[in-house]
Amino acid sequence: MDRFKRSTAGFSLVEMVVTLGVMVMIMAMTFANFPKIRDQIALTLATRELALSIRKAQSYAIGVREFDSSYPTNLCKLGYYEPTDGFVRYPPYGVALSKAPPAAPEEGNDQFTYSIFGDINCNAFLLQSPVYQSVSEFVSSVKIQNGAQIATIKGYVSGSAIPEVLRSAQIVYQRPTPSVTLVGTSNSGNGSCGNPTCIYTGRIEISLTSGNGLATQKVVVRPSGQISVE
Repeated sequence: MDRFKRSTAGFSLVEMVVTLGVMVMIMAMTFANFPKIRDQIALTLATRELALSIRKAQSYAIGVREFDSSYPTNLCKLGYYEPTDGFVRYPPYGVALSKAPPAAPEEGNDQFTYSIFGDINCNAFLLQSPVYQSVSEFVSSVKIQNGAQIATIKGYVSGSAIPEVLRSAQIVYQRPTPSVTLVGTSNSGNGSCGNPTCIYTGRIEISLTSGNGLATQKVVVRPSGQISVE
């Protein structure tokens, strides 16, 4: 009479209802949080892309990337360059960022876009600021995607824990060393150097915020050339 024995395999009706209920709850929670998750992912991608763009400028400089073969001077280097020598064929390279729409080329772009440029005038080498002074120095631009944007730019002087809020910044690498010149323009009034635009010897922090404004990540660049994402 085994053929009439009741089967115990599979789900009971109660188990199936409970399982479906749990699945529906998980799906509902996932869909409810999807915009937040999407914005967080977009922010992470944008922050890492900014760090990679700064690394790209560094590789251009250290790799001695030619800007224009017609330029008369080879390098921004002591004994090789004077301000009257004209543009440089193998310049330092950097990234120009801005928190607000630019009033002039040296302001970079806006909170949604930043530029890679060649310092063909050797302004960083001569410690003249701002460094990015002309659209003729432009190499390429990067559009920040999916609603993420630059929230704040802060500059630190070596030995000080108090940041200065900046309107714009330029991060410039020059061969043969991986060190970097950090230039920033104050958001209001003069910076620590007594002028609106200063060289920052501590670090520069660029904070990006997600499209919904609920999450923030930052890229930190130090004069040693170190780049970190926090």
